[in-house]
Amino acid sequence: MNLNNPKVKTLFGVLIGTLVNVLIFFWWLGPNYGAKHAATVENGTRGLPEVQQILKVFSGAEIHHFITHFGHDESKPVLWNTVVFFDGRYILSYQSSVIVDYRKDTIKQSVGDPTFYLKEVASYKDGTEIYGEQWRFGAKEWQQVATANGDFTATGIILKKNAPTPGFEELIQSARAARQ
Repeated sequence: MNLNNPKVKTLFGVLIGTLVNVLIFFWWLGPNYGAKHAATVENGTRGLPEVQQILKVFSGAEIHHFITHFGHDESKPVLWNTVVFFDGRYILSYQSSVIVDYRKDTIKQSVGDPTFYLKEVASYKDGTEIYGEQWRFGAKEWQQVATANGDFTATGIILKKNAPTPGFEELIQSARAARQ
């Protein structure tokens, strides 16, 4: 490789510049990763409207919030997740692509349409869950559920009430431990 070739010099300069930027970004984020993630999640729980609705509708439930791919690339969306364990049998997951401002530990904006997943846990034993019925829906259906204060029949989904799944509390404890 001829390092005096202008094309090679340009390519080499771009690669070194990119590497330096990546190293600076991870040096800045690295030792503070956990605290920055927690601060950004706290901001998102206050700023994302669907999360506010989830917190209101499921105020007594176990709720986890986290960001998938946090810290990877400031110019690209990452995935916000809110997971709710409720009625001793169900897991509701809310996912939305968001843009993070890593310098301010905030969610700049939500992009695209959110997706909701509702899963019935049919059984849980020895770290393995088996799902029964599963549903996927969007913001429109969620608004119907939120307006009905968590009544999924507003969307035609019938939940099994007063029928907890054995081991569901273990599943919650396992999910809690995985987030710590």
